[in-house]
Amino acid sequence: MKTMPRPLLIAIIVIIVLTGGILFLIRTCMNSGFGGAPKGMKEQYASVPALYLEKDGKGVILTIIPHLKIHSYSRQGNMVRKSASTTYYLQTNDASTAAKLLEIKVKAQSDIKNHPVEVLGASGSQAWVFIGEPMAFDAMTLEKKADISILEQKNPALSGKFPAERRYYRFDPGSTLLYFTALDGNKWKLNTQTLLAEATDDDGSQNTIEKMLEEVEAAEKHYRADMDSLYEQKNRRPSNDYAARRISQAEYSRITKEYYAGRDLLNKRRDSLHDRKFQLRDQERNGREIANDLESLMRGTPNYNELYVNQDTIGGQWFGLYSPAEFKKLSSSLQRNAENDETARRQLYISSLDKKRPGQFTLNKDAAESPSSQTGFLHGGFLLDKNTARPIRLPGNDFLIIYREQIGRDARILLGRISATGKTIWTMNTGLKEWGDWFYNGRQLLILGKDKEELSSGQINLLLRVDINNGKASRYDYYNDEMRKE
Repeated sequence: MKTMPRPLLIAIIVIIVLTGGILFLIRTCMNSGFGGAPKGMKEQYASVPALYLEKDGKGVILTIIPHLKIHSYSRQGNMVRKSASTTYYLQTNDASTAAKLLEIKVKAQSDIKNHPVEVLGASGSQAWVFIGEPMAFDAMTLEKKADISILEQKNPALSGKFPAERRYYRFDPGSTLLYFTALDGNKWKLNTQTLLAEATDDDGSQNTIEKMLEEVEAAEKHYRADMDSLYEQKNRRPSNDYAARRISQAEYSRITKEYYAGRDLLNKRRDSLHDRKFQLRDQERNGREIANDLESLMRGTPNYNELYVNQDTIGGQWFGLYSPAEFKKLSSSLQRNAENDETARRQLYISSLDKKRPGQFTLNKDAAESPSSQTGFLHGGFLLDKNTARPIRLPGNDFLIIYREQIGRDARILLGRISATGKTIWTMNTGLKEWGDWFYNGRQLLILGKDKEELSSGQINLLLRVDINNGKASRYDYYNDEMRKE
């Protein structure tokens, strides 16, 4: 048998060794996170929007956590390709420390036929989510309280009629009712505490102000009927009777006086209804704007300009955050808009309000003052409360403001507390370019965001808890499942 030449044999051995080494290196790099591959070929993050829930003074942040087991992963420049199997978990974190409390597995991706997977809303201390179906969990224990099977047991008439698609459910955060359309097309509203459903024609879209306007318009209709009746009985008919000499001049004068007195009373009622209608129209317009803002804020991952507004009113006083140029061209009508000039250094202005008509006020620009010694807040504004779509008001009528450390897309968001006299109490750098969600509970500001560039929009790796008294913060990293050292 002819033996292989020694040089060729050596070359083959070298190729085998190099190939094995390269494969081993690739595997090692992938498992160690080289090139962005997650250690152990797994990754996890929080999804927004999240929920804040509280019971007996204890607050928690509840998030849906997708856990990904990655089967293949590659990176070319900024493009990442990976295939993975996903399992959805629920996790709670302590609002007072940001530390992780509890975590439970809910469903694997393979068990979910309908998307999106997202939170629906909070009902007391119960968290309602949609993970392939509507489900409820006790936020303090993560014990499951509702799913379609449980709801059917509570409502036998709806057995087999609960829809599996998300679009047929609407959670109303005001009433905490869950409105839904059954598979047969009938509409229902579910009490999220008792889990009992009730047939309804109301989809929950008509607000209280609209109902009050209907009552005012009904009262206006009664006013017109009463005015017509008064005119007929105390004016037209007596005039005809007097002309036909059926009543005396004295009687006619007496009835005429009653007519004018009654007309004055009815006109006062008309004016009162008119003023009330103006107030309700203003409230409806403002309420519609606020409702739109609330809906936008509830979606999660707002842009920076959706986090704040530039003016607020408290107890007859007006407060605004504007640059001198912005204030000069500012309208005296009260506005809810957010100024979007990223290069504007803004300062606090304080003024009084002028009453325009019942329930409506305007800004007295001539009386406005700006406290001295302000350094200015770049692209700053009053941070909004997600529950009201109005600026967060701290004890003592202090404000929480947000602003930027610099211009440009890489700027981090700064947070500060200022008094109603313009004094800066504390400031801190959140370290985040954008926020995915945030909650104010009267003690802490809880912010969800990402500082891991590999994550996509809506994927969060950081929970930031800020003490509103001193601005001190603690941070929990969802991606690494650990508290960060400050």
